[in-house]
Amino acid sequence: MKYIYSGPPSGVSLNEGDTVREVMLFPGQEVEFAPDNEYAMALVAEGHLQEVKPAKRQTTVKDNPSTGGAQ
Repeated sequence: MKYIYSGPPSGVSLNEGDTVREVMLFPGQEVEFAPDNEYAMALVAEGHLQEVKPAKRQTTVKDNPSTGGAQ
């Protein structure tokens, strides 16, 4: 999941399976965490992460000559 971080500048080492990922966090930065990441859940609970909602796609109406379209 993608989030916007709003806490103080900080860094964290995250265990992700057999690997360790180093993450630097800065206010206003977009970061990505697994949905079940405990550290991310703690930051959400503290109000330091806000989920980024996917942008809705805008649909456009095109003229269709078979139905007359706009003149």
